[in-house]
Amino acid sequence: MVTRSKKPEADAAPKKASKPKAAAKPKAAATKTAAKKTVAKATSAKATSAKASPKKAAVKKAAVKKAAPEKATTGAAAKKTTEVVKVPEGRKVGDMIYNDELLESMAEIILLGSDGVSQSALPEIKKQLFDYDIYRVAWLTDDEIIGLAKSLNVPEAALLAVRQSAQVFVGIAESHNSVRAFIDKMLEAGEKDTVKVTLKAAPECCESFLLLF
Repeated sequence: MVTRSKKPEADAAPKKASKPKAAAKPKAAATKTAAKKTVAKATSAKATSAKASPKKAAVKKAAVKKAAPEKATTGAAAKKTTEVVKVPEGRKVGDMIYNDELLESMAEIILLGSDGVSQSALPEIKKQLFDYDIYRVAWLTDDEIIGLAKSLNVPEAALLAVRQSAQVFVGIAESHNSVRAFIDKMLEAGEKDTVKVTLKAAPECCESFLLLF
């Protein structure tokens, strides 16, 4: 039994050669070669990115220049829309059934659409226009309108337009008794254009006024 165990040990001794040392040299050489290739790739990548960066910067600058006019156009469009539509604050047409209330809404739209008339000036104008009594406003003379315009510091054209609306409302009231009933009936029948013609106000004022209905 002892003799058999020694034979494998004797055979194992010659197998311990310097082959692993010889195999290690190619691995080291391969590692150096791979390292050189990696450095070469990194250098070429840096060179490529350095060349590409000015182009990217130029593209970004061009994009900024193109985007600027679009913002300006959008802002101008929004501002124009705000100037056209001016509806009296806090008004709901469902709460307005009397002719005088509707004339007040139309008058405020006309006045606020005029130069130099602010929201804070409306209470005094209402007081001087008899709380927008459609008959009393309709009967104002040209001289009275001119005097009111000077005392209230309001454009004469705006007060003349308010008087015209009062006269129109009087005509509607004489035929239909209620301005609100007439407008509701015509709108339900799809006669919006007929209402605009009947009101005889500026187109933008009519549009703003009908937004209340």
